[in-house]
Amino acid sequence: MSELVVAYLNDPDPVYNDSSELDKTLKDLFTKQGLKVIPFELSDISIKIQSTGINFYLNDSKDELQFDAFFAYGYMSRFKETAFNYLNTAMEKANKFILHPTSNLKVMNDKLLQALSYSNFNLNIPKTYTAFAIPSFRNVFDNNFEKQENAIFKNLVDFGGDGVKKCNQRADTICAFSRNIWDNQYSVIQKFIPDSLGRSVRVFMLGGKGIIVAEYVDKSGDFRSNISFTPDLYSMVNVDDTEKRKKYIELSEEAVKSIGDVLVAGVDLVDSKQNGIAVIEINAYPDMSDIDNFLKLNVKETFIKYYCEKASEFKLKSKSC
Repeated sequence: MSELVVAYLNDPDPVYNDSSELDKTLKDLFTKQGLKVIPFELSDISIKIQSTGINFYLNDSKDELQFDAFFAYGYMSRFKETAFNYLNTAMEKANKFILHPTSNLKVMNDKLLQALSYSNFNLNIPKTYTAFAIPSFRNVFDNNFEKQENAIFKNLVDFGGDGVKKCNQRADTICAFSRNIWDNQYSVIQKFIPDSLGRSVRVFMLGGKGIIVAEYVDKSGDFRSNISFTPDLYSMVNVDDTEKRKKYIELSEEAVKSIGDVLVAGVDLVDSKQNGIAVIEINAYPDMSDIDNFLKLNVKETFIKYYCEKASEFKLKSKSC
């Protein structure tokens, strides 16, 4: 591990309350594993692309940045995410170890692409509909929903469930879609599952395997289970039911498999008597602080140790090629 060097991108948009603290903790854990950490900001880095390879530079240095792995953890605004995706692709093409391959990130950060992947694997999901213009969207609603029927409306890209709304009738749903079109955003709607109100299951995944199963329970009255960011408004509890736990993990592993080889993910499920266990979405950067705080598990250290093991394997394999 001592030979590994990780270039660490500090969160460009620290939207979580503990984003800066999380960066500090993860960097400390990398150091604890014996890695050298080179932290930098998104504004610090530049890329040189030529026939002989891809090189990276920090600030005004003329010396090429020397490292083995690239790491960044956390959601970003669209503008900075665009830059990050280019950077992540460059790292991938330069044969650096990265947290998420670009092709995986494209799916994991888009609710429509996720739904298409799950459907292709015949996974149980809420019925999901989309269109790309207001007239065709009206037809979608009129052909599949009752006029007064509830629908779950979702931005394709959002942060922390902020782009997820429960629309109570046709007019609400059409208006939500129209506002998104005005803002140059597309969206999906799903059938509302009433007996999942304020509850969901999160399966924390490492290397495509479920290692922690927890239930979020909202206390604020919101239909979303983990929209609140303060402990007094929601809780997280370990799922102890062995049979349920097994089913949650099996479905989550299939969901991740539908996307590809995923190093870390948080799979959100709903467990409904009416509709069974359904996949809602996969998070590319699952929260770890709640797991550590509520469940008293040291998941951050487990995650970084696993990342380092995979980065070391990647380096050895690259050298032998």
